Parts: sequence; structure tokens; C-alpha cells
Amino acid sequence: MKYAKDWLFPGGACRNQQCYEPHVEFASAVPAEMRQLLFTPETSGGLLVAIPPGALQKAIESFAEGKHLFCIIGEVREGQGIRVELD
Repeated sequence: MKYAKDWLFPGGACRNQQCYEPHVEFASAVPAEMRQLLFTPETSGGLLVAIPPGALQKAIESFAEGKHLFCIIGEVREGQGIRVELD
């Protein structure tokens, strides 16, 4: 977040934003640097996966057994487009 607050983003973030922003709705509470951060391409580490709710507990346990970081960052809901909110 430090680099985001200093507005240091790779060029790919701007290209991703131009392509995908028309399909994304942000809640007013989402700050500008966090909005831009969500368009930033990441190629060194991390894995983003969608896990059905019925398999979530098993995934949490499996990641914990392997001592791997596991973060729930959102959920898929019925509808169109993407809505980004903060809890």
C-alpha cells in the first residue's frame, strides 16, 4: 500500500484499467489508490482462485497444513459486472 499511496504503479495497471474499468463499479468508500491497485498486474507470486462455498473449509485447512498464506478477498454473487466494496 505504501507504493500505491505514492502512486507508483506499473504501466500495465493503466492498460488494465482502460480495458476493465467500464465493467467495474467501486463503492464510494474505496480510495483512489486502492482502486488503481486492483488493476495492477501481478506476475511474481500469489495465486487467485475461486472456491465454491461448500469446499471453503477444506481449502482453509489444506493451506494451513502446508503453512501457506490463505486470504478470503471476496465472493462471487449473481449479477452483472464487478462491484468492489470494503467491509
